[in-house]
Amino acid sequence: MSRKKILSKEKYPDDIMEDLRQRRGLEEDDESEDNDIMQMSKSDVLDEVVTWNNLIHYGEPIKQWINDIYDIDLDEYDENKEED
Repeated sequence: MSRKKILSKEKYPDDIMEDLRQRRGLEEDDESEDNDIMQMSKSDVLDEVVTWNNLIHYGEPIKQWINDIYDIDLDEYDENKEED
């Protein structure tokens, strides 16, 4: 099974989940809001992770850099996943 399919069913890697939990004011190992976290759009996840890592307001520029460099529109990818 591909990593993408695994992530859509389970959780993000531990370091991402820890950042997202701490961003919500939880301990890094507190799984009480993991279901809510996994309902977030990937765009919101990226924004929260970059903000937690002191890259405040860099979510959009990072997505644009990925689009410019890799020709991958993460917002479009996120919208397509919501339709599935």
